Amino acid sequence: MLTFISHAVSVICGIMAFVKVAKASEIAPGKIKGFLIENKKIAVANTGEKLYAFEDRCPHQSAKLSFGTLVGNNVMCKAHGEQFSLETGKPVMMLTHESLKLYAVKVEGEDILVDI
Repeated sequence: MLTFISHAVSVICGIMAFVKVAKASEIAPGKIKGFLIENKKIAVANTGEKLYAFEDRCPHQSAKLSFGTLVGNNVMCKAHGEQFSLETGKPVMMLTHESLKLYAVKVEGEDILVDI
């Protein structure tokens, strides 16, 4: 499921601000949820210990990673089984040499914010 976020983002010195995408309670541990934020498809994953934000597109075959599976701190693409580290964006199984684009994420109170 893709959730559309329409939000006015202030740009200060050319740097995008953090944008609220969801409440922390909306993404259960072990789950991934996709969002459309400022025309960018972004997925947020909850490993149970940490939240990660990344481009919702496999750099290898362009499949939606929000439909993928979490394997520890990696996201596994359902299309071909490649895993990408949510810490570095690098492929784990080396089926591709392309890295996953990561976004900074933080939680303020109950709000999940992503720096787009």
